[in-house]
Order: sequence, then structure tokens, then C-alpha cells
Amino acid sequence: MTQTAINYAIVLFELKIPKKEIVKAQKIYAGSEPLRKALTNPVISRREKHRVIERIFPECLHSFFKVLSDYNSVGLVDEIFLAFEDVTRKAEGIGLTTLYCVTEPDQKQEKKIREFLEWRYQEKEMEIRIVKKQELIGGFVIRYQDYEIDWSLKGRRDQLKERLTRR
Repeated sequence: MTQTAINYAIVLFELKIPKKEIVKAQKIYAGSEPLRKALTNPVISRREKHRVIERIFPECLHSFFKVLSDYNSVGLVDEIFLAFEDVTRKAEGIGLTTLYCVTEPDQKQEKKIREFLEWRYQEKEMEIRIVKKQELIGGFVIRYQDYEIDWSLKGRRDQLKERLTRR
């Protein structure tokens, strides 16, 4: 995610536009390949792009999309919406972590992992995204922002290899 997309997401958050309108705009943009091509096409005039924006997107987002269009940043819209979700989650005190594992944890294990992460990273609530990775062999890897907790068999094996080769 680029810093530019994050900056636009922060502005979008600060505009206090209802989330349902943002979701609506996201669906409109994602659902139309011709729209994406038109708004990113340098041959189409600024005025024509503004007319398209006014016809298609919710009124509360017209200015935002016009600015994106004027600064040739419409290509970042998907990234901006992802960053917006992160900014919103952070403002609500909800952390997002990714759990990589071979087999999904049961509800009890997931609850303990969530409680541990909330305590460790001082989040009011922690949202866990589970991704299956067979190459871990067993165990799990947790990634939260710039932190990583590796309790996988592959990670342990790699650590052991590294220690043995240092001698």
C-alpha cells in the first residue's frame, strides 16, 4: 500500500462520509471495467471525467473522485478503499492481524489467540484473518503490522538450520 493511498484514505475518513456511501462507490468502481478505463484514460478530458463522476457516484463523493481524477490518482482507488478500512478500524480501536496456518484453529484456540493479541498490542478488539499455508508444515505464523510471531515447524526448522550453519 502506497503512502499516497494512505493519505487519500485519511482524507476520506476525515470527510466523515457515511460508510454505506463509500461501500456503494467501491462497488460501482469495482463492478465496471469501462468506468475504470475511462477515469484513468489520459485522452479523456477533465470535464468529461467530472461529468461521468457526477452521474455515477454518490453526491457526497463527487469532490473526492474529481480530485483523484485531476491528480491522475484514480488508479489508486482500490488501494485507497483498503487503506480506508485500515484507518477506520484503527480509529475504532480494532486491530487486524493475519494468522497463517496449516489447519484452522477451533473457536476456543481462536479466542485465546485473539485475547493474547489484544493484550500484547493494546487493542480494544482484534480481527483475525485466517490464511491457510501448507508450506508451514505445522503450527502458525501471526502477522500484525510490522510484527511477526512464528511458531511454525518450517520457521523452527529454518532457525535450527541457521544456528547450525553459524558454528
